[in-house]
Parts: sequence; C-alpha cells; structure tokens
Amino acid sequence: MNGAGVLKYWALGARAAGTQNIVWDGKNTGGTILGEGMYALFAVCMDAGGNAIAVGSDLVNISPIISNMTVNPKPYYPQSGSATLGFNLSVGSWALTTAIILNAQGAQVKVFPWAVSPSGAVSYNWDGKDGAGNVVPNGRYTYIVAAVDPSSMSQMHVGAVLFDVGTPVGAGAAQEEPWAREAIGQLRRMGGGAP
Repeated sequence: MNGAGVLKYWALGARAAGTQNIVWDGKNTGGTILGEGMYALFAVCMDAGGNAIAVGSDLVNISPIISNMTVNPKPYYPQSGSATLGFNLSVGSWALTTAIILNAQGAQVKVFPWAVSPSGAVSYNWDGKDGAGNVVPNGRYTYIVAAVDPSSMSQMHVGAVLFDVGTPVGAGAAQEEPWAREAIGQLRRMGGGAP
C-alpha cells in the first residue's frame, strides 16, 4: 500500500441487489503480475446520477506463505465470547509467527507473542480485550500476521485483514472517510465525470 494509485479498475455496470464477487488474477490493468504485498480494495456503488450510495473496503494480501486470513465471527461482538483469528501458513514444516490487532487510528490494541507455528492452519483466540484487559470499543480494526520462515530468516512476510467490532460502519459514515472520498473521486474521473 504505497499509494501507487489505481492498479486495476472494474466497471461492473448495473447489478441486482445482493452479494457480488470479483475475480482478480493478481495482475494490474497492464497485465503485470503484482508482487508480494498488501493491496487495498475499494468498492463503491453509485446511483445513475453518480452519487455514492454504498462504499466498502478491505485489504488483499499477496504472500507466498500467508493466506486465507479470517476473523470469525464477523462482525465480532466481544460480549458474545472470543473471536477466532486464523490464517494458513505455507512453509516447509514451521515458522515463527506473531499477530497484532490495531484500532482504526493505527494504535496497537493486542499483541500475540512470537511462537513456533506448524505449516497449515494457524489460529489465535481473542477475547476482545486490549493489553490492559479492557474490552475494546466498537469500530474497525486490523488483524496483522507476521511470519518468518527459518529457511530465510532475513525476510518477514506480512498479511492483514480488516474487521469490525460491533455494528459495522454505515454507508453514510463510510462515505465520509478520507479513503472513500478519494476512491469516489478516482472513479468519477475514470468515468469521465467531475471529481
């Protein structure tokens, strides 16, 4: 997420209400395969007049050893019990891993200590509390995993996924976030409209 701008753009046209899927081949618009890293996905639904009526975002992680990052349940309500934070680790036999949870301002909320994790499914249980034992407030959080393969100790691999604690942010509030305004402006410029 180096601020490189739009790498791939889909204009899907009119769609029926409900869940929509986009298949991405890991390439930019020019057909170049993108390298390891985290990429932001922005979805903006516009009405016929070009007004944003729904917005959403997530992170897409490209890593040779970290995949299928999950947070369950989604959205997560701490008063209902613990959340399971998972990912798949693809290494020879094991790697050193850690996980952290950041709040919407990027402040560290919870850190899981470095540990030896076997290749395959790895998970952490989170009780919805910060490092001081306080239940975190509702909001958007980022779950980040870092892994070091012992065959290449000089390289750390990272994966991240966004998730909500409590009721997800509504479309109106989401449209006011800086990323949403920028995404809407870029979509309007690409479509030939005014930002």
